[in-house]
Amino acid sequence: TKAKLPSGRGLWPAIWMLPQAQSYGNAYWPDNGEIDLMEQVGFDPNRIVSSVHTAAFNHMKNSQPTNGVQTSDKLEMFVGDDNNPFFQRVLTWERNGQNWEGWGGQKRIDEGIFPKTMEIEWIRFYQCTSKAPVIDPPHSTTRVIGIRSSANGKFICAENGGNGPLIANRDTVSGWETFDLIILDGNNVALKSHANGKYVCAENSGDGPLIANRSQVSSWETFTLVNRGDGKVALVAVNGKYVCADNFGNSELVANRTSVDSWETFDLVPQ
Repeated sequence: TKAKLPSGRGLWPAIWMLPQAQSYGNAYWPDNGEIDLMEQVGFDPNRIVSSVHTAAFNHMKNSQPTNGVQTSDKLEMFVGDDNNPFFQRVLTWERNGQNWEGWGGQKRIDEGIFPKTMEIEWIRFYQCTSKAPVIDPPHSTTRVIGIRSSANGKFICAENGGNGPLIANRDTVSGWETFDLIILDGNNVALKSHANGKYVCAENSGDGPLIANRSQVSSWETFTLVNRGDGKVALVAVNGKYVCADNFGNSELVANRTSVDSWETFDLVPQ
């Protein structure tokens, strides 16, 4: 892409690549990806930023700067396949809309610079003549466990063969109370229920009860293990909150707590 960018406080010219189809994970941002090829900070015309958003890396979970500096006069990027249909999305922010005072305008808006135009001379797509090498994903480590709640001393159950939300209501472990604990990376894990072979999901970005209803792992199905000592752990869901066996374990598991006590503490019991 060759473009001439406008400058001035309150502007935020950008070139993004967005998905044509919502086909991955939970079918919501950021699971289907977003590539910010270029964003020019209006109040600082010398600053150009770029970013990649995925289910594993996004501003809802974490960010890590590259600490790199681009010094060349030209930056070339080769992305995609020119046989794919060209997809474009026009995003219009009304002045009094929700996002007008967002990041692009938080350094004040210069009302005297408008109107402004972003001029695009060309957009080119190139086709790769050979396939890129396939890299095998890292192998996961799996343990078979029961999960006992410290709230009431009972095991977590995927009720109704996995069709009901998780709740700590069983004295012993059988199929509905058995899970695969799958180590994804570091302290991030997924839980697969033996009741139905599906992954435990923190529904509605963690606002809904935990339920084993997903066939693949994305952000809603990823939990962070927090070691509490003496073999006990806490689980942090996609919303950054701790999974809780509410009401002394009598309520469905939900990620709704910002601190850890007995209701948010569990034993992982090998099976």
